Amino acid sequence: MERKIILCWIFITILFVGMPEKAESAVREVGEGKPYGQLVEAVREAEDGDVIRVYPGEYRGNLAIDRSITLEAVEKGRAKIIGDGEGNVITIRHPGVTIKGFEISSGGLDYLKNDAAVMVTRDGARIEDNVIRQSLFGIYLKKSSDHVIRGNDIVGWKQRSFSERGNGLHIYYSHRNRVEKNRFRYVRDGIYVEFSHRNRLYSNRVEDSRYGVHYMWSDDNRFEGNRFLRNVSGAAIMYSKRVKLTNNRFENSQGMRSFGMFFQTVEDSEAYDNLFLHNSIGIFSDLSRNIQIHHNTFLANDIGMEMLGSNWDGVVYQNNFIDNLQQLSVNEQTTKIDWSKGKRGNYWSDYEGVDVDGEGIGKPKYQSGNLFEYLMTKYPHTRLFIQSPTAKMLEAIDRWFPVVSRPSVTDPYPLMEPVRHETYDRLRRRSEAGGKAAFAWVISAVLLLTGGGAFWAVIRRNR
Repeated sequence: MERKIILCWIFITILFVGMPEKAESAVREVGEGKPYGQLVEAVREAEDGDVIRVYPGEYRGNLAIDRSITLEAVEKGRAKIIGDGEGNVITIRHPGVTIKGFEISSGGLDYLKNDAAVMVTRDGARIEDNVIRQSLFGIYLKKSSDHVIRGNDIVGWKQRSFSERGNGLHIYYSHRNRVEKNRFRYVRDGIYVEFSHRNRLYSNRVEDSRYGVHYMWSDDNRFEGNRFLRNVSGAAIMYSKRVKLTNNRFENSQGMRSFGMFFQTVEDSEAYDNLFLHNSIGIFSDLSRNIQIHHNTFLANDIGMEMLGSNWDGVVYQNNFIDNLQQLSVNEQTTKIDWSKGKRGNYWSDYEGVDVDGEGIGKPKYQSGNLFEYLMTKYPHTRLFIQSPTAKMLEAIDRWFPVVSRPSVTDPYPLMEPVRHETYDRLRRRSEAGGKAAFAWVISAVLLLTGGGAFWAVIRRNR
């Protein structure tokens, strides 16, 4: 009986008095004249849920974060976290950490340890609006998931070769991350994704690096609205499935075997509404199955697309191939790729057929490649003579008297007008606006010059 009475009193006490409440989250201020002079001290004393507000200044030393805290700079980029030059500048070892608004620099350079400015090993981190300099890897997500990486500016070592640099963002066994509005320069790969699934990459910009984005054994990934400039290759998609890329711009990947993008052993993936501009090769594909390539524009590349005979079950339709030195390159007489869908092929700027039925489809069929293009494929140095009288003569002779059997592609339903899609329309609007501005400038200059001449003539007459 006494035991029952005691248990009842315990129950009543818990019910009406309640459990001890957790202390409220604190805001800790760091900076000159603030409660904390050093960032390391504030991080060491912080509790779960605390916000550490850091005022402008330099804060030296590596940080290890073992609480779910928010670390934010009061003024973006003016609070500088400077590492020891060894290891990771910031190591996140607890879920739910936010790092926002800092300049982070001076990480280690040990490739075996993957030294990074920010190393994340637990789920749910937010790394936002930071500037990262002088570190091997910028941000490294290691066996942790559900992160947001947004608005960071990551600059690698310009003076080093690609092999001596780290990646801007390295995603390793890390899933369901959102990566958006970041800028990467002078790194090895802008965004490297390995054994990581269901990631989303939006509106990032990668310049002057090896690969803009690099997928290895990573499925169900999507990247959209990104821009890749002056990289060896804008994107390298390798050994992955169900990758979708849309509304991206791949520009100025120039050099021996440089690509806007290449597929290597990829399955069930789709590329649509992208722009490939001024690349050595727009898209290259090898050993890939069921690749859907449609509503893209290939403009002013050396080769618009190179599709090897090792690909199968793919379809290429409603793309624009405009003013590429060589629209298409294949290495076999027949390819296991369809070049149209639903009686809609592609637009080829060098097509010379006519629209007989008024349906926007040309006749006869489009046949890729002429004798000179075949020679360029076999002997690349002959590109020096492109658009020369000799090249034109070989094209004309081959058109009337084809005697050399060579790999080619037939588009049964060539389109008479370019295909409209978002990146193409945006490019057209920009070109038209530039043309109008140039025209207005010329007219203004002419009027100014002629008006100026009349003005000085009047002055001379009145002297």
